[in-house]
Amino acid sequence: MKTLDLAVVGSGIGGSLIASLNANKNVVLFEKDSNIGGCASTFKKFGNSYNTGATTLVGYEDGHMLKKQFNSIGLKPNISKSNIAIRVVQNNTTIDRIKDFEIFLDNINSVYPNKRNRVFWNKI
Repeated sequence: MKTLDLAVVGSGIGGSLIASLNANKNVVLFEKDSNIGGCASTFKKFGNSYNTGATTLVGYEDGHMLKKQFNSIGLKPNISKSNIAIRVVQNNTTIDRIKDFEIFLDNINSVYPNKRNRVFWNKI
């Protein structure tokens, strides 16, 4: 069994970069979420946590920044595919931004009913 050289906690921008830059070592990367990437910053307001900015690195397809970085050093992480792009948890309610737009829209409308949800979510 190989000795562990480096343990990285969190796959945000910093953790992913540190792990990728040390690909020549025996590295383990821990992530609590089901997706790698994380956010640069999170804040709490009224007991809820919010990610700030468009800093989430989601996806590992060709052309994505994280895959380019890993490819540049020859790192091939063992990744499981997830259909969840974003998970929002608020007041014991979970809404997942999934690939199937109609199911997502039904879910968001059940928790946050608004006649303009379709227009808003289509734009973003």
